[in-house]
Amino acid sequence: MRGPRRRALPNRYDRLTYELVHAYGYERLALTLTSLNRLGLLRRQEGKASWAPLKKALHLMVDEMADYEVGEEPPDMAYVHAGYAPLSVRFIHAMLRRREAPAVFEEASRLLPGPYFERGGTAGGAAAASAAAAAGEAAAGEVAGTERRGEAAAEPTPLGEAAAFDAAAAAKMCGECDEKPPVTLVFFVGGVTFAEVAALRWLGRNSTPRREYLVATTNLTTGDTMMESLIATCENQLESID
Repeated sequence: MRGPRRRALPNRYDRLTYELVHAYGYERLALTLTSLNRLGLLRRQEGKASWAPLKKALHLMVDEMADYEVGEEPPDMAYVHAGYAPLSVRFIHAMLRRREAPAVFEEASRLLPGPYFERGGTAGGAAAASAAAAAGEAAAGEVAGTERRGEAAAEPTPLGEAAAFDAAAAAKMCGECDEKPPVTLVFFVGGVTFAEVAALRWLGRNSTPRREYLVATTNLTTGDTMMESLIATCENQLESID
């Protein structure tokens, strides 16, 4: 006799949730799946997927990492995940380089979910912004909730091609000037991983000109601690009937 046939599932989301419930049980995942859906970590894909163009624009995946000895500087921040560069840090780099490669920043900000806003200087900010631009600062204008312009955007150059750093030039530039490198405060709401902090440190050491990053966050998180905070077991309150 043939065993019971599994019902056909129409898409990856239904198939994945079916397998998870089958493996871990409905009581453990009933509320957990809802929390994952709210965070956007596991949800049904609606419309065209943005991962492929976002991966290309920000050069998130590095297929071949150059070898380096222990104690040497890794060739790319993607070493923190053995070939994957944290999206948040790549986006920060794109923001700082938006005057050199504006198409990369525009493409990435368009593909990322959720609204965003930028806030520039106040009184006298125009002169400060002009000086900051000359020094390579990432000064942004007032763009709070504005709609995208309808003109066609140019094909963005992948960030990896334009992100190659010149360590010798950076060291020479820092050696010629007595001023300390500028400090950028990066605030992560909801938590930051140790890999993202390591990638920011790499970016601070290897950007030209050099820049120091100060990380502020609501929480230091890992994959285990994040999932533990999301798992909520439904207890069966029904009394057994003899």
